[in-house]
Amino acid sequence: MLLEVAAEWCGPCQAAAPDAQERYEDLRDQGFVIITILLDGMTPDEEPDLDRWQNHREDEVELTMPVIGDHNQSIVEHYIEAESGFSIPNFTILRRDLEIESEYQVG
Repeated sequence: MLLEVAAEWCGPCQAAAPDAQERYEDLRDQGFVIITILLDGMTPDEEPDLDRWQNHREDEVELTMPVIGDHNQSIVEHYIEAESGFSIPNFTILRRDLEIESEYQVG
């Protein structure tokens, strides 16, 4: 499983989405899942619009991966290490036992 943490306002997040969608389409029949955790809308103080993120994109790629809104960061707070900082986009690969295999964050 890949957890992708993003925000609508984030240019690198927007750029990564079509590649993530391609990987999802290539590997989902093998049980691979990508879940996008969307923190913010078009500004950091705005709730994310999940429909807008998936369907109304400038790159015209419709995203079919599951997307979850997490504006209050109640989901991501469980796996962010405060001392190491946090930036987006953030990609965390989880093994089948849900232990973290690897993590990559831009910035």
